[in-house]
Amino acid sequence: MPSYQARIEAADIGAGAGILRWSTSAIALAAVASAGLIFVFADPIARALYPGFDSSTVGMTATAIRILSPIIVFSAIGNIFQSVLHSRRRFLLPALIPPLINVTIIASIATMATAYGIYAISLGYLAGNLLWIVILLPFTLLFYSGSAEVRGDEKRTMVRAFGFLAALIVVDQLSGIVQRAILSQFEAGLISAFTYGTRIAGLPIGILIGAIAIVLFPKLISELSEGQKEGRESLVQIGIIAVVGLIAPAAVFIVVNAELIILTIFGSTSFTTQALQNTTT
Repeated sequence: MPSYQARIEAADIGAGAGILRWSTSAIALAAVASAGLIFVFADPIARALYPGFDSSTVGMTATAIRILSPIIVFSAIGNIFQSVLHSRRRFLLPALIPPLINVTIIASIATMATAYGIYAISLGYLAGNLLWIVILLPFTLLFYSGSAEVRGDEKRTMVRAFGFLAALIVVDQLSGIVQRAILSQFEAGLISAFTYGTRIAGLPIGILIGAIAIVLFPKLISELSEGQKEGRESLVQIGIIAVVGLIAPAAVFIVVNAELIILTIFGSTSFTTQALQNTTT
């Protein structure tokens, strides 16, 4: 995006469109290749990642992996589309995408649970991420219009940036995979307890930081484009203070009231006493 942003600010629309087409094609190709490999090798991947699972559970996990594999492509392209809209200072639609995706996931699971059972969850996530592209595509397609050759130095810069970001994503994902692989070797239900616990604990982070970002991000982009160093530093300081000031009380509340929160959410479900305790912990 820095290369694209520089071209837009220089009013070189054709060069900006060329950068978008080249980078989108490269990322989409890498995503399709990754999704294809994961789809084909889903069974050995499931066995390697979750050594504590029995054969039946490994089979279900492999099927879920295959269903979810296209999300690699959807999320890669969706993130590009969102970045394009951000660079053009269009922030409302990207901000609406997360709740729309979550509503789609919930609705899909509710409507498909009877027909597809446990796989309705995977299908719901697939539908939600597909919607991401469907919504953003009409609003970003016009920015791909124009023709200009991408310079070799720009291609090398983007490839290095892609490699660095890909490495960060792999490390982040491997962390979660290793955690779940370890949990798979213990009693049944620990992975679910861990997942529910981390999601609930992280809920304030997603809500509060998302709200702060929606307010501050447009102004930060403006300050960056105008080269206003003092304004940029001031916004960063405000953001840090707001995050710490809001997250700290929320974290204390969750720690103190963890048992009440879990009982309220899962108390009337099929969770056993041990499952409730594991999730609370």
